[in-house]
This record gives sequence, structure tokens and C-alpha cells, in this order.
Amino acid sequence: MVNMLTFEELRDSVLPLPTREEGYRRVLMLGTTGAGKTTVVRQLLGTNPRTERFPSTSTAKTTVADTEIVPRDEPFFRAAVTFMPRVEVEDHLLDNVVAAAQAVYEGADDNAVYLKLLDHEGQRFRLSYLLGRPVVDDDDDIIDDLIDDDIIEDELASSVGITGDETMEASLAEGAGLVDVDVAGSREVVERAAAKVRTLVRSILLRLSPAETDQENEDALYEALQDAVAESAITEEIIAMLVREVTSRFSALSFGDLTWDEEGWPLIWTQTSTDRVRFLAELSTFYGNSATGFGRLVTPVVNGIRVSGPFVPTWSDRPLRLVIVDSEGLGHTPSSISSLSSSLVRKVSHSDSVLVVDNAQQPMQAGPLAALTQIVESGSVGKLHLLFTHLDGVKGPNLTTYSTRTGHVRESVDNALSSIESAAGAAAARALRRRLSTSVYFAGRLDRILNSKDTFGRKGAAEFLRLQGELEGEDPVRDHGDAEIVVARKGVVIAVEKATARFQEEWLIRLGVEKPRPGVDLRGEHWARVKALNRRIVGRTDFEYRDLKPVGDFRRALQSVLYGMLQNPVRWQGQSVSEEERSEVIDTIAVALTEKVVALAEKQIILDRMDAWDLGWAQTGKGSAARRADILAEDVIKRGAPIPTADMSSEATELVNAVERILEEVHASHNLVLD
Repeated sequence: MVNMLTFEELRDSVLPLPTREEGYRRVLMLGTTGAGKTTVVRQLLGTNPRTERFPSTSTAKTTVADTEIVPRDEPFFRAAVTFMPRVEVEDHLLDNVVAAAQAVYEGADDNAVYLKLLDHEGQRFRLSYLLGRPVVDDDDDIIDDLIDDDIIEDELASSVGITGDETMEASLAEGAGLVDVDVAGSREVVERAAAKVRTLVRSILLRLSPAETDQENEDALYEALQDAVAESAITEEIIAMLVREVTSRFSALSFGDLTWDEEGWPLIWTQTSTDRVRFLAELSTFYGNSATGFGRLVTPVVNGIRVSGPFVPTWSDRPLRLVIVDSEGLGHTPSSISSLSSSLVRKVSHSDSVLVVDNAQQPMQAGPLAALTQIVESGSVGKLHLLFTHLDGVKGPNLTTYSTRTGHVRESVDNALSSIESAAGAAAARALRRRLSTSVYFAGRLDRILNSKDTFGRKGAAEFLRLQGELEGEDPVRDHGDAEIVVARKGVVIAVEKATARFQEEWLIRLGVEKPRPGVDLRGEHWARVKALNRRIVGRTDFEYRDLKPVGDFRRALQSVLYGMLQNPVRWQGQSVSEEERSEVIDTIAVALTEKVVALAEKQIILDRMDAWDLGWAQTGKGSAARRADILAEDVIKRGAPIPTADMSSEATELVNAVERILEEVHASHNLVLD
């Protein structure tokens, strides 16, 4: 598996991030898809939502690559963009070919098969942006403007030094920001690939045995079809055709500097410019999602964007001293946000602040609540800031003033804390309540300039100035002297028992080998998704697939019980400290535990269980989905997260010992005693 840090180090080599010593703080943006997270980033940068559209926004998933933006007081703009490895692109395309084959079997028309071949079901990999969508004779095109007031464009353009026709659209029209390629020719390639899929499906159906085509066992038929498609030489040809079209986009780049790896795959693109308009127009090739650019955007294969330049918000008189890290949106449902990914947990740990963006119209739903709970349990509550957007959409006969609307949203926050209390404990909920008494912000109409012309502009500008002060400020360092928290060594066994039992229950249900108990809101995952996860782990391209995060789930279970131990110690010893100071000590220890718990979860569930993952992937033919589920259940889930019992297995003993070692390592440098 390619380590994500490799790409971060690659960007560091050409465009290093400023440090705390230089007066910068790192802020991580979190929020559900559509909450307005990237729109908030635009406000922090002062970019024009109509003429610049940086970063891109939409109602669907938009931020799928690591995005790091640094406002700087310098006259030039710089960018470093890294790309998915070829093997990862090919892996996504294999999924797409299988999905297209299934669509053919189900009688889909040519356009539907075309899109299945390009756009992955998870909305993270949309190759139609790069190769173009099918041509349709629709007469119902709708042009949506993000902003109603024409005067806003002139105001914001003036504020960043753009005048007259100097807009990104004008620059794009001149060809500055998009590669010059034969989009129609690429569509023909995709159409030929789709035709190959149809031919492939016909040939496979003719070869399948009567048992495999038994209509009463639909899963068996689909798995047989999927296996045959994945193993076909024709599938390899289709993937190779599409990969050649991808590389042709990079070969056509006429701006910036592109570095290729030894195998002829794009590695990193860099650019430096003093021309803001042209720079953002060129950069849009790598982050854009506008339909006008479909067929010429390389956005789908980008895995990291780093940009620096003189970005100044309209409500401030200088660039913010922040490294703004925009992350992929959280899920909307409990299952899709059950656990933060390991990479995201590490980002929280390495950030100075975490800005959670939530929609005031539907505040504190499953996604934000689960994220807040895990932020608390990782010891990062002191980094937390919560910004509610869309306050202009909070309406009602009793909500006629700005203060009544913010009060209404605050009530939702207070109500939500009760669920966090049940998950993380009363002390944690009190710590979060103290934090949110001062670190909650409200804004509306963020697709406009925040100025004094209306209430939302005036109040919003004041809120962002307050947020700026908090994000840029130094965290107070408090000395807790020799105050120590004492936890019981025998409590480790109980904690591991709770964590492994929780993890096993969740995953045995997900794998379909056990049914949920009454009242348990869990369900079995489709066999095809389990298989897709298995393939990625065996191929070392990822440890997760969509909302299937075995490492993240085990990390969350372990971290939750360890945080509970810290919240309920045997005793405190040393100097007397207040409840708030105790929370600070606990958080410091929890932060130190986070990286170690993530590493342990990866070792237990993936690295030490690769033989089982390999065996699961090797299953083919009739009944292979059930056999794979049984192998993963017994040899990954039960052996990777064994439940300690009176006659503990060697695996359970080693896991308990590993958790004890983690606590002892933290004890060496923190106010923790393992008794």
C-alpha cells in the first residue's frame, strides 16, 4: 500500500508548509457532505464564488483529495499537486468495469453503461470529469448561479485586484486553464470500451453453468459474473484503454511543470505565478467540477493539492496565519460515520485546531455527533471549534431575529450533548459543554460577501473575525505539577474485553455470519462490498472501502474504552487539581494514546492477518461469498480482536499485553500511573 505520507512528503519537497515557529497554526476542516465546509474555506481565503470558484463546491461529494491551502503575505501563488498511483486508478476501474457488466446484464441502456464504466459508486472517482460524459439531446439545461446579486461580483473582483473581464471564465475561454485534447475522440474510446463490456457479458453468460445461472440464487449469479469479468483478458484491455486516455490528458498539459515516475505515470505538478486569474484557471484543471470542463479535468486522479498565495478574506485586512486542511466530507448516516478513518484521526492529532462545520437547518445529526464523540475520546476537545452555516435557512414564526435563530441552534447542541455523555461519559460531556460555551460560531449567506449591507453580512463578518482570533491564537500551557491519574492494571483486561466484544459484534453482523440482537441497529453488508474491501487490502491499495473501516472500527472501540478508564480512574494523586484541570490532564494522555492505538489496530486487523485476507480473496466459484465471510470472521475478526476470557487464548493474552505496553509507554512521559 502506498503510504499517504509519501505524497505529503513529495509536496513538502517543493512547497513546504509554514510551521508554528513562523506563527502559523494548522486547522483541520470537518463536516458532513453539503454542510458548507468548502464554502467556509472560500470565506477564509476571500475567493470569488462566481468568478474564481476555488475551492470547488457542489451538493455532492466535492473534496475527495487532501487539500492544503496557505494564505501568505507574498506576491506570488504556488501549487503542488500529487496524483493517485496507477494501481489505485486501475483498481477503481476494475470496480467500474464490473459495475458496467452488471448494468448490461440488467438491461441498462448505452448511456447508463457508459457512466458506470467511468463513475465509481462511491462518488470519489468520477472519470467522466476527465474523459467526458455521453452526449445526450437534452433541451432542459439549467444554469444555476450561486449568487443573485450581480454587484457582488464586481465588489469581490475589485477586492482581489481583478477588474473588467479579468475573470477565471475569461481566462478559461482563452484556453489558459484546460488541457487541449480531443474530447470527442475520448468519448469514442469509452463507447468502444462499453461495447466490449457488452460482448464480454454475452460470452460469460454463455459459459456459465446451469447452477451459476439459477435465477433463484441471484447472488451466486452476480458473483460468478463478477469473478468472470475480473479475471477476463478483455477487462484488462478495457482498463488499459481508459488508462491511456488518462495519461493523454497529462501529456497535453502545456502549463506548469509535470514530473513523471519511472513507469510513465504522473507524479507531481507544480506551478508558480504572480497572475492570480491565470493561476486559478490553470489550477482548476486539478480541482474543478464544472460541467463546462468535463472531458478535460484531471480532478478524479488527484490525491493531494497544496496551494499558497496572497489570499485575503474580505472581512480582514491581511492573510490569515493558518494552514487550512480541507478533508473529505463525513457521512450522513450512522453507518457511514461509525468511525473516522485512521488517516483522519492522525490529521486531528497533528492539527492545532479542528473546525467542525454543520448545517444549522439540520444541526447535530449522526455525522457531526459521531465526529465530536471521537474527537473528545482522542483528547482533542481543546482543539474543537463548531461553525453553523445556513443560518439564513433557519426560519419560523418564532425565529424572526438573529439571536432567536442562534438560540434555537444552541438548544440543539445542548440536546445533542446528552448522547455524547452516554457514549463518552459525563465528565467528557461537561468538558465539551465548557468548550462549546465559547467556541461556537454562526453564519448565513456564505455564498456572498460578508459586509454591513445586511444582518447576516454584518454578524457573519464579526463571527469570522472572532473565529480568526481563536484559530490563530496560542493555546495556553498549564503546568499540572505532579498531579497523576492512576488506572488499574487489571482494568485493562476488562477494557479490552468490552472493546473486542463490541468490535466482534459489529463485524460478525456486517459479514453476515451473525444476526443482530433485538434493538441493535446494524445490518449485513452486501457481499460485493466485502469483496471490494478484501481486494484493496490484498492489493495494498487501501485498508478501507467506503464505510467499511475495520481498522477504524477497532481503533474507535479501543480508544473509547481507554478513554473511559481515564475518566474513571482508581484515584488521583499528587497535587490537587480542579475538574477542568483534570480534563486537561486526561486529554493530554488521550492524545498521546491516539497514534499508538491506531498503529495497534492496523497491526491486529491487517498486518498480522494478511494470510487470512489473502485466503479470503482466493475464494471463487459458487458459495465463495459465504466462505470468504467465514474466513474473515474467524481468522481476522475473532483472532485479530480476541475477547479475553478466563482461559484466554495466546492471541487475547498478547493483545492485553500490547495495550498494557501502550499505557506504560505513555506513563513514561505523561501524568499516568498503571497500578
